[in-house]
Amino acid sequence: MAVVSGGGTARTVSLPFFSVQRLLLWGAAATLIVLVLYPVGWMVASAFGLPGSVTLKHFAAVWARPDLLEALRNTLVIAASVAAFSVVVGVPLAWLVARTDIPLPGGIEMMVYLSFIFPSFLSAIA
Repeated sequence: MAVVSGGGTARTVSLPFFSVQRLLLWGAAATLIVLVLYPVGWMVASAFGLPGSVTLKHFAAVWARPDLLEALRNTLVIAASVAAFSVVVGVPLAWLVARTDIPLPGGIEMMVYLSFIFPSFLSAIA
């Protein structure tokens, strides 16, 4: 429903059931389900032993491997270190840009935007 106002009066206009916007929305939703949700659902079901009997033996096998536990510990240490470093660097920079009149505040903002624009693997290669 859309409300259109003109000439001092408001009237409600309903969109047709088969509009281009609805077709695009349903097409995008169907694509998302087929390309993302179906494989993720299959992976979760397989982790529990489906399509056979439901079991947790796969999870027990993963937790029993010391090399995987070490990899998990390393991942958590690196993630916590990066998060702490980001806060230590980012909070003062944000305060400087927002509260002071430093030269080129737009340059600092652009660096923040660039970190979201360029994928991580490009930064790793550089």
